[in-house]
Amino acid sequence: MLTTLQRALLLAVLLLAALPTLAAEPDPTPILRIEPGMHFAQIKRIDVDAAERFMVSAADDKTARVWDLHTGKLLQVLRPPQGEGHEGKLFAVAISPDGEQVAVAGWDANIYLFQRSSGALLTRLRDLADVINHLAFSPDGSKLAVALGEGGIRLFSTRDWQELARDSDYGGNSYSVDFDAQGRVVSTSYDGQVRLYDAGLKLLHSYKTQGGSRPYFARFSPDGKQVAVGFADSTAVEILAAAGLQPVRRQDTQGIDNGNLGRIAWSQDGRRLTAGGRYEDGNGRPLVVWDKGGAGKRSLWRASQNTVMDIKPLKDGGVVYASADPAIGRLDANGQVVWKQTSGVLDYRDIDVSLGDTGDMVAIPYAYETKKGDVVRGKWEWLVNELQSPKQGTANLKGVRQTAPGLNISEWKNTTHPKLNGQPLPLQDYETSHSLAIDAQGNSFALGADWSLRLYGKDGSLRWQQSVPVAWAVNISADDRWVVAALGDGTIRWYEKASGKERLAFYLHPDEKRWVTWTPEGFYAAAEGAEDLIGYHLNRGADQEAEFVGVEQLRQVFARADLVTKALDDDYPQLAQAALEKAGDVRQILQAGLPPTVEVGGGPQQQLKQRSFDLDVTLHDQGGGIGRVEYRVNGEVVNSAAARPFSPRSPAGQQALRRPFSLRNGDNTIEVVAYSKNDKVASKPVRVQVQVDDPVQREPSLYILSIGVSDYRDQSFALKYAADDAVDFAAELQKHGDMFQKVEPKVLRDKDVTLASIHAAFEEMAAKVQPQDVFVLYLAGHGVVADGRYHYVPQDVVYENSDAIRQQALGEEKLRDWLSLVEAGKRVMVIDTCHAGKSLTTLAALDTPAARGMDDKAAIDRLMQATGTSILAAASSQQQALEGIAEGGQGHGLFTHVLLKGLQGKADLIKDGTVNVGELQAYARDEVPRLSKQQWQYEQFPMFQLNGQDFPLAQVK
Repeated sequence: MLTTLQRALLLAVLLLAALPTLAAEPDPTPILRIEPGMHFAQIKRIDVDAAERFMVSAADDKTARVWDLHTGKLLQVLRPPQGEGHEGKLFAVAISPDGEQVAVAGWDANIYLFQRSSGALLTRLRDLADVINHLAFSPDGSKLAVALGEGGIRLFSTRDWQELARDSDYGGNSYSVDFDAQGRVVSTSYDGQVRLYDAGLKLLHSYKTQGGSRPYFARFSPDGKQVAVGFADSTAVEILAAAGLQPVRRQDTQGIDNGNLGRIAWSQDGRRLTAGGRYEDGNGRPLVVWDKGGAGKRSLWRASQNTVMDIKPLKDGGVVYASADPAIGRLDANGQVVWKQTSGVLDYRDIDVSLGDTGDMVAIPYAYETKKGDVVRGKWEWLVNELQSPKQGTANLKGVRQTAPGLNISEWKNTTHPKLNGQPLPLQDYETSHSLAIDAQGNSFALGADWSLRLYGKDGSLRWQQSVPVAWAVNISADDRWVVAALGDGTIRWYEKASGKERLAFYLHPDEKRWVTWTPEGFYAAAEGAEDLIGYHLNRGADQEAEFVGVEQLRQVFARADLVTKALDDDYPQLAQAALEKAGDVRQILQAGLPPTVEVGGGPQQQLKQRSFDLDVTLHDQGGGIGRVEYRVNGEVVNSAAARPFSPRSPAGQQALRRPFSLRNGDNTIEVVAYSKNDKVASKPVRVQVQVDDPVQREPSLYILSIGVSDYRDQSFALKYAADDAVDFAAELQKHGDMFQKVEPKVLRDKDVTLASIHAAFEEMAAKVQPQDVFVLYLAGHGVVADGRYHYVPQDVVYENSDAIRQQALGEEKLRDWLSLVEAGKRVMVIDTCHAGKSLTTLAALDTPAARGMDDKAAIDRLMQATGTSILAAASSQQQALEGIAEGGQGHGLFTHVLLKGLQGKADLIKDGTVNVGELQAYARDEVPRLSKQQWQYEQFPMFQLNGQDFPLAQVK
């Protein structure tokens, strides 16, 4: 007999067992994700609001997205909590008839209700029985129907989100629920049944389908009199009488003998029936359209290259659809494209990866679909250690090896049962293998599948396994160090063959221009305009929407092209660890708190009759504290110290700042970014457009700060021409400055070049320069790269250790801050520097001139981003480039020599008597490599950034 205590304990256990299972809190560890502005994995469902303003979509990439139905523009990304593997994949989405709420659900058996406009998570219906395949709001918005993988269907009230009814007596997965105008519900199940319910979910009728054993979609006709059924295992389409689910007819599908037509939609007037699915007609996957209420002539509307996943009818007789490419599109009543959004990733299916012997050179064939529905095929080639495509092609690359003596690997291509010497290689349930690569010695092989990448020994032993989003292609480098895989998320990833650890990732956008590459530590490099393509997903709890922090918000610390180019080097782990010790771990940084949000007073657009005005900014702490605030005018950083608190009684966690601005005439953009207290994470920028129409005109003046050092205190750094170059460059600009109201140069050379004197010169310029003026900064001498950042070396620096250089040189941060003091409307920085002696190259752990050149370019690129200033730069790893080129007895550094010639008239490419910054850039781009090859048998390539509109620097005869 049980004691009283035992009875109490048993009762407690039984009560706990009866409670709904609480979902575990999602992992707060930041997850690196790509964000191409479009889905990059299979879209499962779409929906449209009653007024046809918005379309919503949900996909395996774990996001739901809100689109402008008229234009196809992305309006909002909805981010429920997610994890690694399948956790967070979205299979279902529905928008309330009034367009205000969006329900999403999928793998983790929760329904998340979002506010459509803000992306805020309003509530969560938790712990349903199984994965959720479909959601549907009733026409009046009072109910939400749910189709489950296992467990049938459920009905919820949208007033309080309480469950109203359920039917769990299903013998298979349910993929479809639909309401008619009366509130009746029809559902499908893989048990072969279509079920009809009244508005309270009382079962009225069921029908055992004849057209296939797996009914997928069932849809009421607009008048509620018929139900159309499509199948996952058949191209049949059945029409039933809704009253008793009695068969009426089958659609004409003669000749449609492959795939399926599982997705169904009636036109809103009932005159057409549209179906799609895996059916392929030789030109892709079309929509099959029948007129006369579905009983008439059949036609095909061109849709997509992959499986049609969902179809929604529109009032104009057209449709919107989604496909597995992924793609979404809108067609008009004649089947013509209104708009289309194609996949955010390149298609790497059925391709081979070719590799250089050491894995640092790769060639990947790809395909992508255009908005017109055409398929473009190409191949991109990439050099990891140069962050560019190889100039001479990739003739020495090796293709994938898929046969070897003693290794009979069979049935691995697109099957669920690959084998080694006749023995199964087990995969996950329902997983399909797609790719195979055998190493050069025949001792091991890599197998890529839907959700995993595996390395096996020749005896079939599993050496390691990585979770991946479909490994479409794989190869092993000839030196046996790397397994390289082309994945379904559009990335190429390098894994250490010995351990399976990821070392590097690369993503190329389908526009074939923007790319970004990164390491697991978070260090990254990106093409211009590509930083917003990746970022970190941050779970903030099971009942809050997740946050997405773009890598551009971490640029201050993690934009390290110098490290990324060394990612495949043997010593990279040590370099990365050393960098992390200074920078901090990106995941710890983000978990410590987000940067403040920025709120700007006065609205996003302002029109002024005067140049001067005040801009008010309110900062809201998001857990990471409030640190530095950065202001940019037309892309250029301006002095943040000019901002002052204007509301001393701001609530806790807020800071109010007012900053005066004096702007040039015309259109201006002011951008405000706030940093966390540790200065490592930036907010998303807030922009204000300001149009100034001041009747008082003022001619611009030209101010020049020209700095050059030849006679270094440390004589091992001595140069020939740098100091004279500074003098001559300023003189040449002054000579050709007739277009300016005045030209005022300031030259610092040799012993005059100290940090203190440079700072004083910037302050002197700041007191004189006005918004209409042009400011030119010229730097010649030695430069060095430390921590991925550019440092200009003053005359009095003595190299004792790397910390001395960081403290005594003019580094990126100081240069940014001092340059921001000079609020000229147009600024140009000219850099003609080389490495400061052989001993200093150890700062960046550089081994070869080519590597030093890459570090220089990466550091200059960082400097461009940090200051927003137009830059002409030739930071060379070859000292002879600065030591120069002599002409007529007068010697100059090569780059300065070319610029002087350009200012004298050679760069007047359009022959209008002026030399613009853009013309000077174009002239130097051609002339510098030509002369360097002629003089020293190597090509030096300058770097350029033109911020904003082009403008003149010199007037020539």
